Parts: sequence; C-alpha cells; structure tokens
Amino acid sequence: MSEVEHGHRPNADLTDFFDAELGMLCIRDTDGFFRRVNPAFQTVLGYAEEELLQQPIRSFMHTEDVTRTEAILAGLAPGSSAPTFEDRWRCADGSWKTLAWSASRSEDGEYVYAIARDVTAARKAEADLRRAMEVSEEANTAKSEFLANMSHEIRTPMNGIIGMTELTLDTNLTDQQREYLEMVQSSAGALLDIINSILDFSKIEAGKLELDRIDFTLWETVTGALKPLALTGRNKGVELLYDEGPDVPERLRGDPGRLRQALINLVGNAVKFTESGFVRLTVHRVRSTGDRIRLRFEVADTGIGIPPEKLEHIFGSFNQVDGSMTRRFGGTGLGLAITAGIVDMMGGEIAVQSEVGHGSIFAFEADFDHALQPPPRASQPTAELEGLRVLAVDDHEANRRILAEFTRRMGMRAESASSGQEALEVIAQAQEDGDPIQLALLDCHMPGMGGFEVAERIREDPRHENMLMVAFTAAGQPGDGARCEELGISSYLLKPLAPVELRDALLLTLEKGPVSDARGQLVTRHSLREARLALNVLLAEDNRVNQRLAVHILERFGHTVHIARTGQEAIDAVEHEHFDVILMDIQMPEVDGIEATRQIRAREDGSERRVPIVAMTAHAMVGDRERFIEAGMDDYLSKPISRDRLREVLRGVGRGGTPTLPAQIPEAESDEWVDGETFSTDRLLEQADGDMELVRTLVEVFDDDRPGLLREIEDALDASDAEALERAAHTIKGALGVFAAEPARRRAERLEHMARDRRVEACRQQYPALKRAVLGLHAALHDFVGRGG
Repeated sequence: MSEVEHGHRPNADLTDFFDAELGMLCIRDTDGFFRRVNPAFQTVLGYAEEELLQQPIRSFMHTEDVTRTEAILAGLAPGSSAPTFEDRWRCADGSWKTLAWSASRSEDGEYVYAIARDVTAARKAEADLRRAMEVSEEANTAKSEFLANMSHEIRTPMNGIIGMTELTLDTNLTDQQREYLEMVQSSAGALLDIINSILDFSKIEAGKLELDRIDFTLWETVTGALKPLALTGRNKGVELLYDEGPDVPERLRGDPGRLRQALINLVGNAVKFTESGFVRLTVHRVRSTGDRIRLRFEVADTGIGIPPEKLEHIFGSFNQVDGSMTRRFGGTGLGLAITAGIVDMMGGEIAVQSEVGHGSIFAFEADFDHALQPPPRASQPTAELEGLRVLAVDDHEANRRILAEFTRRMGMRAESASSGQEALEVIAQAQEDGDPIQLALLDCHMPGMGGFEVAERIREDPRHENMLMVAFTAAGQPGDGARCEELGISSYLLKPLAPVELRDALLLTLEKGPVSDARGQLVTRHSLREARLALNVLLAEDNRVNQRLAVHILERFGHTVHIARTGQEAIDAVEHEHFDVILMDIQMPEVDGIEATRQIRAREDGSERRVPIVAMTAHAMVGDRERFIEAGMDDYLSKPISRDRLREVLRGVGRGGTPTLPAQIPEAESDEWVDGETFSTDRLLEQADGDMELVRTLVEVFDDDRPGLLREIEDALDASDAEALERAAHTIKGALGVFAAEPARRRAERLEHMARDRRVEACRQQYPALKRAVLGLHAALHDFVGRGG
C-alpha cells in the first residue's frame, strides 16, 4: 500500500533529514503501518522500503513483544513521548535484532514518530558476561561447599597431630627431642588456626554457617574473648580496656560463640597492630523493639592506622593493609572477612574509621533477642554496696574513668588516683575528714609504686586495718595469691573487668566479713565461679504470688527457674529435662507434691540419676516428716520462703551434696503484728529483699488473682464441696503469707482446717470475716505501694 493510496504524505519536508540520518527513523499511523522509513532502517533489517511499508508492523516483531509494544504506543497521548523501550525484530535473513526505541505522538494524534538503535551486540555481550559470572559463582560455591563439607576431615588429622604431640611431650625426652616436638606443636597450632579461618570463610561463602540461638551472659562472652588477649597486650605495654553502657542487658539470646569469634578477630588485630597505648572495647545499646535488641560494639586502638586507599577493601577476603603485613604480623587476611560475614548474619553492618599513625575504630551493630531466662541479679544499685566510699587506683586514665563509672552505677561513692603515692594521699585526707575510704581498687602493675606496695603501706597504718582491697592485673604471677593473703587483700581479679564481675566480687568480699575474719578466703575468678554455681531449678508451685517471690529469689542467686503449676506438670517436666533440684509444693491440684515425688522416684528407679527434691509447705503437721521421707523427699522449706534458708539448701546441692531432712520439722513461727495493722511492712520488705518493684509486682499479681480466689471459695461453699473449699482456702492462705498479712492469713488457715474437718456450715460463717480481711489488705497494700514504701 503506497502513501498516495493512503491519501497523505506526512511532512514531506523531512525527506532530506530522513535520508541523511544514520539512526533508524520511521513514522507509523494509527492503522499499524509504516508511513515512512529511512535508509538506515532498511539497512539494519535488510528489507526494501516497499516490503516495510506494505506489511503490518507487527508482522516484523517477535510475537512475545507485540502486545507490550502496542500497549506502550497506545498509551501515548497527543504531543507526549514514551520512555525508552526494547523489542525484537525479524530480519530479512531470518535472524533477530534487538532494537531500543524512543517514540512520541504527533500533536494531532495521527502519527507516531520513532527512532531506534540496534543494541543486539550490546545485549549479547551482557548476556555472555552474566553467564560467565554465573559460571564463576557456581564454581566458587562448589569450592566453598567442598571445603565446608570437608571441615571435619581436614581438622581431625590436625587435632590428632597436636594431641599426640602433647602426649609425647609429657614423656621422658632428650632436650633435643623436646625442642623439635615443641616446634612441631607450635607449627601445627599455627596451621590449624589457618585451616580454621579458611574453613569458616568457606562456610560463610557457601551459606553453610548457621547461628545458634541460646541464652548467654554477655559479659562472660566478652571478657572470655578479652582476657586471653590482655596478657599479649600487657607484654607489649598495651592496656586492654572494657567499657559497657549502663543500659546493656546482662543476658541475651543469640550465638555467643560467633560473637566471641568476631570480638577476638577485631581485638586481636587491634592488639597486633598497636605498639603502645590502649585497645578499648565499648558496648552500648542502640535500640530495643519488641523482643529484639540491637547493640553496638566498638574496638578502638592507638595503633598504626590504615591508609585511606585501603579502607574500601579492608573487609575483602585475603586482604592485608599491604603485602608486608603478613610477613611482619602474620595472618591470612581472612579475619576481617569472616567477622564481616558473622556480623551480616547477625543483622548488622561493620565499618571502620582510621588515620595513619593515630589508630583505628572498628564498629559493628548486631541484633539479639532478649533472653528467655533473666539475669541472676538486678542491674540496679545493690543495697550492700550503696554509699560505700571507694578509691580506684590505676595509672591509665581511661581505666580509672571506667572503674569509677562502674562503681557509681552500683550506688558507691567513687574517687580515683593515678598513682600509688596519690592514692595514699587521698586515703590520708579522707581519714582526716572523718569519711574514710572503705574500699580500694588497686592495679598491681603501676610505674613507681605498684598495687601490692600500696596495700603494704595501707596495712602499716592501724587506722586502715579493715579497709577492703581488691587487686587486679592483666597477667597474674606465681605467688600473687599468697601475697594478697599476706597483705589482707580480699579479691584478686584479672583485667579487663566487666561491671557485673566487679559487682559480684565486691558482694562476695562483703559477705566474707571484716578483713581479719576473711584471711585465707581470697576472692578470685575461680571462687566467683563457685559462688555463682547456677542450678537448673524446677519450681512446682501453683500459687502465682508464691511463684513470683520464689523466682525472684532464685534468679537473684543466679539460678535458672522452670515453673510447674501442678504435680503432673512437674512429673512431665522431669521426663523431658534435666534438673539439679526440685522445689516441690506439697498441696497442688491434680497431683499433690507427695504423689508427684513418689512417681518421680519410681521413674528414677534403676538409674544413677537422683534429683534432690525439697518439700515446701507452711505450718507442717505431725507426721509430715515421715510422709516426706517415705515419698523420697530430701529436705524441707517452710513458706513463705526464707532467702537464707533457701541459699543454704541450694549451696549444698550446687556443691554436689544431697540435702537431708532435719530430724524434726519446725513449725513456722507466727508473725507478730501490731493491733490494727493489716500486714507487716518490715516483714514484707524483708521477704522482697527491699525491692519495691518486686512488691509492686506481687501486689499486681494478687490484684489479678484475688477475685478468682474468693470466687473459688464461694463456689465451693455453694456446692458444699469441702475438698474444693480446703484447696481454695489453702491457696489464698499462701498468698496472704507472702504479704505477711497475719490476721487475714490466720482466718484463711482456720477456714482451711474447718474444710478439712468437713465443717462446711462453720466455713460459711467464717468466710465473711476472711473476705473483709482480704479486701482490707487490698486497700492497705495499694496505700503502701502508692507511698513508695
């Protein structure tokens, strides 16, 4: 079909331009035919002009592209242009070309003016490159998967070499044989480090590295990474510091092993490349959202720094700052790449700031879950330490600041001194002012006068005879323990210290009493570990108020607590998990404590495992001890639980002993109360360990449970069900005992005894007085917590 037949030749003046333009120009109409094409269009596709003008445009296009192209052009409004698009066209020789188009519609809407470029070669090059990259990635993945899968096979013979070398070194050898074997041991250890790095990196590349999700104590993980490196730093004259923000949680849920690996890589590098000054690890909270918490870890050093042109590639695999680093400092160049991979898996990013000659700061953020089990102690200031006047003595300014900050958070009055001589002057002035230093934190190794000499000078003055002293060092020396005991130093710890570690050491120091009574009882990291013997405790208790109080005490002791609300739940729990001790309430629904104990003992029969079971009940009755023994119980706690008695029982379990029922179970003594007093505030605060937040929690729980407890009694009265009435009265009695509400508790106990004797009518007469006492307690407790105690 010619232009004359269509009755119009658009823009005849464009002829010269069409013929001269090297690009592919065309004009098409609304019928889907070309009205004009230029020579370049014909050349690229290989068709004569008549062929192009006489056939519908879609007949030249790839069938898969027709609909999309037509839709683009149909959407063009008069006078508008379309974004660049691509489609495929069949050439006269049967081949296909990819054309990239720019198009616009005329003002009257009758025509589309378009220009195309042949991008076939470019798209083929892109496809070839993409395929080559895919092949390369497949090869890398195959390599990484191979190495990751070979992990065990590669490590096993190396561990065998190292193990057998160590065994041989313990035999009688000549000096020359020992020297050779020590070289073998050293070389094998270095080779195993390299193998481990390559395998870890391969696992990350292959996507085979997985993170654990377990509860862990953050400060133990951090100091576990730092303390082995502190000795290396000390030998170089580099101080290793740890600073922790006040809002950093003590326990988290995540992968402590991989976190430790990342920290060791960063801190180890910092120590390696720092000749003098310090390396400081700082941890602080970034944010908390729901069950997630994000922490930021920063490792700052005063080392050699990194040139700007190297920073961009510092986290790449097999990269060193320069080629000489491997020879001078050792290493594979994989440590930072592995760390970056671990951080990425933890949901964070790693970054670095550095200046040549002025050190570096490596920082990363990582996401964790809140721990399922809370920390053993509250993070707020501890009552035993509050107000204590403490002096931190360290020649390193940053360490002094950190120690002072840690102790202030514990409620102590902190001062610092930069040398032994300054410390003695501060101590003397404080004595003259009538406000003596009560605790000295002493760095063992300081220029001039070290910590031991300071301690010796302190002990020479009888006025300071009972001053508590804690010594700390980056590297312990043989004889340090004996020296500490000789000077009356209470604690000897390794730097860097975490705030919780320092807190526990100070609490244990205070618990041991005056210096004169505590000689030979030096607090060390080992005694701290022994004092924090963490037990897995099963608490079988149906009363929610009693639960909260017992869990609070147990967790502050450092134990993990699982709750069973019935005897049957306790039996089932023992089937599925290992417990170090069971605290068994005697009266529980479904299966009581006596029967639950019998069933647990029956299931243990024939096995070597026998979990200690401690009975819990209030106001034991004649014959209870015999029932407890017959059921297989090992000890007894009266309710409400005494912290000191509970600690005594659990310490025996923790040290591998088995508790023993006392020859006679004493009945719990009745609390004294003042006439008109609804509950004993002193007794309540004593049970809550002075923690008003816990008191508020207990009151809230009682508020939630009180209506239901009273309703259970009323329902049992309506049904004349003496057994249900006895159980309900017992439950509310236990809650009232926690609040030291003796008048109400005695009324509940009287109701319980009446129900046990099946005197239901007498219970109906007794109940209104109990209800009035409970409602009166409710008002009194709210008044108490409203006043803040």
